[in-house]
Amino acid sequence: MKVILSILTILFSSLAGNAQSVDSFFHTSSQTYIFGDTNKALSIVNEGLTKYSDNKKLNDLKKAIEDQKKKEDKKKEEDEKKKEDQDKKDQNKKDQNKKDKDKKDKKEDDKKEQDKKEKDEEEKKDENKKEEDKKDKENQDNKDNKKQPAKGQISKEDMQRLLEALKNQENETQKKVNAQKVKGKPVKSEKDW
Repeated sequence: MKVILSILTILFSSLAGNAQSVDSFFHTSSQTYIFGDTNKALSIVNEGLTKYSDNKKLNDLKKAIEDQKKKEDKKKEEDEKKKEDQDKKDQNKKDQNKKDKDKKDKKEDDKKEQDKKEKDEEEKKDENKKEEDKKDKENQDNKDNKKQPAKGQISKEDMQRLLEALKNQENETQKKVNAQKVKGKPVKSEKDW
C-alpha cells in the first residue's frame, strides 16, 4: 500500500513538473512521512525547499521529519543495543550452563572413579580375607592332623563322648526297670457298703 501511494505521489509530482506548488510538496512529503518513509519524505521536502526556501510550512515539516528520523535512529540504536545485551546475557547464560554441566559431569566422573576405587579396594580385601581363611583352614587342618591319635587309639574327646553315651543308655535302662517294678499287680479292695 505504501509503495503504491509513493508511486502515485511520484507520478503526480512528475506530471505537475516544475509547476508544483508549495502545497503539493508539503502534502506529498506529509503523506509519505505518514506512511512511514521518512527518508523519502525528507528528500521531497528538501526538493521543495530548493524552490521555496523561505516557506515556513516546508521548514516546519522538515524539522518534524528530522526530529522523527532522529527518534527512529535512536530507537533503532537502543533496540540494537538491547539485542546485543540480550545476546550477551544469553551467551553468558549458555556459558554458565556449560560450566555448570561440566562441573556436574566432572563431579559425577570423580564419584564414579571414587566408587570404582572403593570397589577395587573391597575386592582386594575380600581376596585377602579369602586367602587368610584358606591359610587358617590349612593351619587348622594341620593342627587337627597332629592332634589325632595314631591308628587303633581313641582320642580323649571321643572317649568322653562314648562314656557319656553309655551313661545315658544305662540311665534309660534303669528308668525302664524301675517303671516295671512300680506297675505290679493291682490289689482289689473289698467294698464295705
